[in-house]
Amino acid sequence: TSIGIGGGAGTLQISQATIDKFTDGGFTQVIYGRDQGQHTVTVGDGATLVTLRDPTLIRNEAGGSTSLTANIRSTVTALESASTGHPALEFQGSGSTTTVNVADLVITSTGSALVFNDAIRFNNSATFDTTDAGGVAAGADITFNEIVFPNTAGTRDFTLRAGTGGNVSFAANAGILAFRDILFVSANDVTFAGTVLARSLTFSATALGTVTLRGNVTTTGLNATTANTIGVDVRGASIVLDGLTIASGSN
Repeated sequence: TSIGIGGGAGTLQISQATIDKFTDGGFTQVIYGRDQGQHTVTVGDGATLVTLRDPTLIRNEAGGSTSLTANIRSTVTALESASTGHPALEFQGSGSTTTVNVADLVITSTGSALVFNDAIRFNNSATFDTTDAGGVAAGADITFNEIVFPNTAGTRDFTLRAGTGGNVSFAANAGILAFRDILFVSANDVTFAGTVLARSLTFSATALGTVTLRGNVTTTGLNATTANTIGVDVRGASIVLDGLTIASGSN
């Protein structure tokens, strides 16, 4: 069965009007798909914002695919997330099923966590934000437990905004591969347990806590069009290097 959420294509349709009937805090968690599912899930119609009212899990653990085709905003607060024990939005897949299929995708929450238990292929650039565009300064954690990568090497940007209290973590098997520019606008602690490969890796947050690097980091640091020579730029943070190599095209 294919599932369409918020206007996405699918034989089972969960429209935004239906989601809006889910009163904020009305459900402990809303689950689309099942643990042995091989569904084709499409979130969004390509243009209209999809708003989620309760903690949401999208699962495709036996295969299938999940296509993100519109911006997503969760109104789940940190208090609601704490009381239910669930993040604002969680993806559970087989390890190769979630794709970003809309230009400059933005996934945001109002101060509750985002969890990705699936590989993510970026067919376009994307921003993941738990501060609601700065409205909730504390933010929340953003966790990646599988690899993230662009469909074409060096062509997509990846921006993260976790606030002053949110940690961003990439598991050992969750390398970041072949992006153009990776930017951390805000975060508390950032941990890379796997490999990082990009043109540039920038931490712009002045209140950043500790950046821990446990995998090799490679940046090319130069773009012929923009003459961007930034390799790795870390500001206001403690850096922990755990047996890795940093290779950069510039300082």
